[in-house]
Amino acid sequence: MKKIFRNKIFMAAAILVIVFVAVTVLFAVFGKEGSTVQRAAETIVSPFQKVFTAGWSRLSHFSKAMTKYEELEAENEELKARIREMEALIRDAESYREENQQLRALLGMEEKNPDTELVSALVIAWNDASWSSVFTINKGSSDGIEVGDAVIVDAGLVGVVTAVSRRSAEVSTVLDTSVKLVMNIFQSDLEVVGGGEFSLMKDGMLRVSDIPMGSNVKLGDTIMTEENGGVPGGILVGTISGIKTEGHGMSDYAVVTPSADIEKLSQVFVVTDYVSTAETGD
Repeated sequence: MKKIFRNKIFMAAAILVIVFVAVTVLFAVFGKEGSTVQRAAETIVSPFQKVFTAGWSRLSHFSKAMTKYEELEAENEELKARIREMEALIRDAESYREENQQLRALLGMEEKNPDTELVSALVIAWNDASWSSVFTINKGSSDGIEVGDAVIVDAGLVGVVTAVSRRSAEVSTVLDTSVKLVMNIFQSDLEVVGGGEFSLMKDGMLRVSDIPMGSNVKLGDTIMTEENGGVPGGILVGTISGIKTEGHGMSDYAVVTPSADIEKLSQVFVVTDYVSTAETGD
């Protein structure tokens, strides 16, 4: 659009120049110096000359301004391109930094759990239903993940894999009502069943059942996993923060505070394989 407008201005200027030159030449040829014809020609041409000179000056300034504008516009586009390149470099650097952090975390977890095979994964979505505690990770069956695999962080057990696709998987946390695992009260070596309960989920707690009445279980005792399917034994689950009697009055249950901060999960580790205690004879 700017080029079309500019071309029209130059065409008009060219026509004006041609007319001016033609009139000047005609009167120069046919008029004698000092003659009435020449004076008439000068009188006629003079206003055109002034207009032409002023117009040409304005046109020259306009042309320079347009040229400068186009140069600035080109420079602006070049700067925008450089900014886009820098933003891409920053994104790449951030991605490399996050990947490096994940690899460091994975290395640390593997050093702490030498008998397990771990897959590092990122939490990419949470189920927004108020009656469940489920999230999605960015790793799936193509990474060796299967339903029933334990999901852990440095602080302890997070939950178990409950659904798998090729590139992602769903994890039900220890707070979810669908999760029921065999656990162990470490201080008394007492086997119990632990998992989510709807009334406790909103407070970030889980329930441990089947505690015999009169046992020496107490507040602050540690809950660990018992080996079961894809869940290895000896993983910290949490600590007992409350002990109550079951409604039937024949046993107790404990309210447990998870060792892992479930609400702040961003990176987790899936246990895809481990050395069973049956294999080691422990």
